[in-house]
Amino acid sequence: GKRARMADRAYRACGMCVISKRLGTCLVLSYLIIKVITILNAAMQIYLIQRFLGFYEGGSYSKASMQLGSARKDGEKEVIPYGEDDTSGFGFGLTVANYIRSGRDWPETLIFPRVAYCRVPGIRLVGGDNAYTAQCALPINMLNEKIYIFLWFWIVFVLCVCSASLILWISRLTLDPQRKNFIKRFLRARHIKNSKGEVMGIHDVDQFVDDYLRRDGVFLLRMMSINAGEVITAEIVQKLYKDWDCEHASPEESLLSPGNSLEKAKLGFDGEKHSPYQPQMV
Repeated sequence: GKRARMADRAYRACGMCVISKRLGTCLVLSYLIIKVITILNAAMQIYLIQRFLGFYEGGSYSKASMQLGSARKDGEKEVIPYGEDDTSGFGFGLTVANYIRSGRDWPETLIFPRVAYCRVPGIRLVGGDNAYTAQCALPINMLNEKIYIFLWFWIVFVLCVCSASLILWISRLTLDPQRKNFIKRFLRARHIKNSKGEVMGIHDVDQFVDDYLRRDGVFLLRMMSINAGEVITAEIVQKLYKDWDCEHASPEESLLSPGNSLEKAKLGFDGEKHSPYQPQMV
């Protein structure tokens, strides 16, 4: 009745908000949740790298640090000193790129000092050791610093790719035209007809996608198309459509369908009139 129709509309409108096998959203929402977790994981790794390196006081709001090139003041090209560049927050990688592009050394991280004071043994004089304090370069820290900078850019790249992939899959799985056009493409390529021998209509495809495949089925077919190829996916879509069409067709229409020649031969249904009973000749 009216209540059932209203409930059906509510399920169709808000079905993506509930993980349910009956609504066909279990696999879809699980896949999207995993992508969201991946994005959060990448963002957290960027934050931890910045905190580990010592750049966590604030955000990189300095326009000079965000420019990929030499900074300018009053229209004149001028190199900004280290004190005026903000290297904190999530813009540390962009600041490093700016320093490299302008030919400067990027700011020293707090965890990997490049230069340290070390005790140098001196000449033994008058029964005692004379030690000297000198500045020593630490090349291993320079290497570690570059590794972390590479990881920062790599994680940012992964974060951008995962975010774009999440938006793409949300549009593929939530928008009805995207899902139905994907299935129509395979059905039209195979020239599939319904049990009446007619070319399938838009209403048939809509029922097949909404009531039979649902979002989980379309999601699995998309994954199959990406990993196994469109030829195999088209054959599976054809088989699924024939099974659905036979379930919704009357017995006579089911026997008349192109894929049931064997059943027609067994039952003697060939379109001609047969007497219900033929006595044997003695």
